[in-house]
Amino acid sequence: MSVAIFVLAALALMIIGVPIAFALGAASLAYLLWLDVPLLAFVQQLSKGVDSYSLLALPFFILAGELMNHGGITDKILRFTNALVGHVKGGLAHANVISEMIFSGVTGSAVADAAAIGTVQLKAMGDNGYRKEFSVGLISSAMTIGPVIPPSTIMVVYGIAAAVPIGTLFVGGLIPGVLMGIGLMLTIAFMARRGGLPKLRDAFDMRELVVSMREATFALLAPVAIIGGIVGGVFTATEAGAVAVAYCFLVGKYWYRELQWRHVFGAFTNAMMMTATILIIMGMSNSFAWLLAFQQVPAQFAEQLLHISRSPEVILLLLMGMYLVLGCFMEAIAIVVMTIPVVMPVLAQVGVDPVHFGVLLAVNMALGTITPPLGIVMYVICDIAKVPVDFFARSIWPFTISLVVVLILLTLVPSITLALPRWVGLL
Repeated sequence: MSVAIFVLAALALMIIGVPIAFALGAASLAYLLWLDVPLLAFVQQLSKGVDSYSLLALPFFILAGELMNHGGITDKILRFTNALVGHVKGGLAHANVISEMIFSGVTGSAVADAAAIGTVQLKAMGDNGYRKEFSVGLISSAMTIGPVIPPSTIMVVYGIAAAVPIGTLFVGGLIPGVLMGIGLMLTIAFMARRGGLPKLRDAFDMRELVVSMREATFALLAPVAIIGGIVGGVFTATEAGAVAVAYCFLVGKYWYRELQWRHVFGAFTNAMMMTATILIIMGMSNSFAWLLAFQQVPAQFAEQLLHISRSPEVILLLLMGMYLVLGCFMEAIAIVVMTIPVVMPVLAQVGVDPVHFGVLLAVNMALGTITPPLGIVMYVICDIAKVPVDFFARSIWPFTISLVVVLILLTLVPSITLALPRWVGLL
């Protein structure tokens, strides 16, 4: 009963608007005092939650995304994808999905992508005759690919919490991320057939494609260099972040010549702010998770869940449902840090591969960024598009359905996720 009160207190603080890190910290401190446990334990667990070499990847990938957005790389990718599919019905919508799949190979964050390119994409779709409801729903849903196609901040956090190789998780996320993009593009094609979405241009222009591809060559090579280096053993997933920063800086500054020193300063400032926010949440969440473990919650949870079924598919579907609900109310990093110690014993008993589960979790948490009432991408896009939350909720449902279908497919067919890591020898 005391554990339930502890958890409900944290949720209540979040509901009334207390930042999630401080809500978790306040509830943890209150519970420690109630249990008469030395408060030093809180500080120890907080510091332990952020004491990992692998966490160095987070600020580097965030900074790489910031530099990419200021260095002209974003514009080159958008022009290339428009040239590639702009001649089909709904071509600009397809182009937005493809461009997000490419952006995801550098930033690893749905929020970063939404803040960087959301304004450009919404304006372009509005100027080309797309309904605002469709544009808001599509662009928001496409941002969910960001945390799945590597690099991925969520996978970094999960890899640390579950002691799973981050490079293997990155490779495992490639095919699922592409499937998410295909799912969205199939939805666009269906809606284009029924609703007659506009074309960006009347006919395919090979010259424009060649020119735009040549201009975007170095931009398109960024994700290839990052993932290829990890798979080829040239550098680790953590070192890949530093490589990404150097690559985006050199290309933006000396090749495209659009990255100014004032942009670099702003990129560092934004990266520091985002990293600090993530680390505070991780530290507080780790203290919260330690208290749950201290009270034997993981063992009790495993016992109750295994009473329902010992089928890996059933267990995974139940967990995915739980995470979809949690994603509506909590920040993804906090969910991962708090719940992994609880669910990993269950997964081990039913034989679920931790790499498969980590990728599923990334997909699930990505969906949480667009689901009301607390989806962070939802608020970014609502602010950019100047629309209320109820308008946003109506706009995303066709695309959310396609993403949930992809999640269920990935849950029931583990080989989709594990095929590529096995092929390159990481499993």
